[in-house]
Amino acid sequence: MMSVPGIDRIVGHATLDIDMERGALDARFKVLNDPRFIEAIVLGKKYYEVPSIVSRICGPCSISHTITATMAIEKALGVSVPEPVRILRRIAVLGEVVENHLLHLTLVCLPEYFGYADLIEVAKYKPELLKSILLIRSQLSKIMEMISGRLVHPNTLMIGGFSKTLGKTKLEEARNMLREIRGKIIDIAEIFLEIEFPEFEVIMEACASLRDDYLYIGDEIITSDERRVRAEDYRKVFIEDVQPYTTSKRVTLEGLPV
Repeated sequence: MMSVPGIDRIVGHATLDIDMERGALDARFKVLNDPRFIEAIVLGKKYYEVPSIVSRICGPCSISHTITATMAIEKALGVSVPEPVRILRRIAVLGEVVENHLLHLTLVCLPEYFGYADLIEVAKYKPELLKSILLIRSQLSKIMEMISGRLVHPNTLMIGGFSKTLGKTKLEEARNMLREIRGKIIDIAEIFLEIEFPEFEVIMEACASLRDDYLYIGDEIITSDERRVRAEDYRKVFIEDVQPYTTSKRVTLEGLPV
């Protein structure tokens, strides 16, 4: 039995136990975060309270959780939103995705990839890179706040639209901020594209949103074997269960982890 008592550079707390006895490999990834019980908390609440509650699942991902809950309720109620609302939601989610990837790749992974102990060493040897990272993060945060009201746990994303409109001046300001950081984002992306990653086999089913514009918003996902699954069929295809050794649910598709 081999145990990793604490996995570093992740959001949350987790351990890993690997048992290679008896000629078989048994690995258990244990998520140790406190149970949230969000699915139980929303029961009996007003429909318009649900998105705000669901946003508490995760701070960095709260925009996605809010919009997902909002879209689910809109679908249940037969509410159709105009195209400008869809566009602004997509911009908010894109900003969140880019910021999360930026923080993951640079704050968590970059020291490991380049042999630095931490970000303090990155700042010492690559100060301009760190300045670019902080500028991109700052500008993206401002844009998401313009659209969502707050960077964490947004308060303007509502069922049917937004609680306040975003005028032309603010939209132009957001566009200018994106233009300012576009080149820096491309430069950072090129740094990671040059890294050679080791090849290894992963036995699992992967899923992705069935879109061609990199967004996770949609009514359909596709699996590794090209199976298309609509949102309303999720529980018919994917199996969620609770394991005694972890506080995170396990999701499987035909016996394989997803």
